[in-house]
Amino acid sequence: MQILRLIIGVLAIIIFTKIGVNRSKIHEQIYIYYSDLCIFCNYYISELKFSKQQLKTLLNKEYASSEFLLTLNSFFSKKNNEIQYFPLFLSEIELNKLNSFFNIIGKGDSESQKGLISSFLEDFTNLKNLKYNELTKYKSFYKKLGFYVGLIMLIMVI
Repeated sequence: MQILRLIIGVLAIIIFTKIGVNRSKIHEQIYIYYSDLCIFCNYYISELKFSKQQLKTLLNKEYASSEFLLTLNSFFSKKNNEIQYFPLFLSEIELNKLNSFFNIIGKGDSESQKGLISSFLEDFTNLKNLKYNELTKYKSFYKKLGFYVGLIMLIMVI
């Protein structure tokens, strides 16, 4: 009977630690998403200034986030003038900001585009820095919290 309790307690530690690790990975995904968004803005501004190639060439760049690539692919294949994919981990305010960002891309002359994208880049850089601060604050917190909750469950079972 005691062995069964110990097994249940160890399983609780494993399960709750895994939940904590998964929760901390969400913060990491958000940070990587905003980093890729800033990279995209910088690529786009440089394309407007120098090479002036088609917008779809920006899909061939290296991005770390598969979520961001899905958003870009959705943007380039949008139907009914709506982007079909945004990650679930973004808040409503962030979604509105991204939607307005993607709605202005490719519309207007290059000078107005540079100004608008630069202002969005500034906002996205601030958000990226905020998300980095959250990442450093909560990444280890969620892992430890999951472990300690599992440990408490082990103590309660024994």
